[in-house]
Amino acid sequence: MINHLGRWLAVAYPHVAGPNLDPENRAEVERLARSLAALHHSLRRLTTTHPLPLVAALQASGPLADALTGPIQLLHGDYSPANVLLDGDRTRVIDFDDCGYGPVEFELGNTLYMVLFDATLNNDPHSYERFRQWFCDSYTAEAATVLSEVGLDRSIELRRNALRYWLDHPAEAPIGIRSASPEWRRQLRTFADSI
Repeated sequence: MINHLGRWLAVAYPHVAGPNLDPENRAEVERLARSLAALHHSLRRLTTTHPLPLVAALQASGPLADALTGPIQLLHGDYSPANVLLDGDRTRVIDFDDCGYGPVEFELGNTLYMVLFDATLNNDPHSYERFRQWFCDSYTAEAATVLSEVGLDRSIELRRNALRYWLDHPAEAPIGIRSASPEWRRQLRTFADSI
């Protein structure tokens, strides 16, 4: 299911039709976290000799990314409720376009960043706080690890820094930013520059 197309890897997936996980539903957020822990466990077994680069957001964060700690492994790169589907009693992870290497701490922070972005747009900080608690508690239990609140916050800031960089350098940005409307870019800028 994986083919080399020049310097690109093409991956074919079976079609899955199902709803995304709901970031407001505790059971589904816990399921999201358990699925990420299982994905990280699986990806950890892959070597780092593959030609994939660092996750794009880490590359765009520049030297600030050096502050992250922990072993480097293959990451999904864009893990969020939008990229996980319910398929009966199974959870299906989709959209590996941003796959690359980095520390697990960054991927967790990136997932939190995505939910924080939506909560900020909707002026609902409590939804983010609930999600973060449910998600981190469930990930910690499933992965049998301890998460650093400081490390997670640093990862969120790195991801916000990547957004700032992409808004300043749109030619290097992901397609969603390059093709965004001026209004959407203003919203992204407001979020990127908020404290």
